[in-house]
Amino acid sequence: GRLPADGENVTIPGEWTILMDISPAVISMFMIDGDIIIPPSNLDVNITVKTMWVRAGSITAGSSSTPHPGSITFKFIGNK
Repeated sequence: GRLPADGENVTIPGEWTILMDISPAVISMFMIDGDIIIPPSNLDVNITVKTMWVRAGSITAGSSSTPHPGSITFKFIGNK
């Protein structure tokens, strides 16, 4: 696989589990049918999108007993 370039549409299929340990490029449409896990790290993760739909999947970062130690920022850009 490869990382998306700025402005691409990205779909995470239902059968996929993605380990997101970096900040991706700016995503135009981010459709999440699978699962995204942001592992414990002191690194900040920034996700910038025009549109994001967690349709049938999930985004998980830490738990109530083990909170994520870094910061996670979702930034929405565009007219919506």
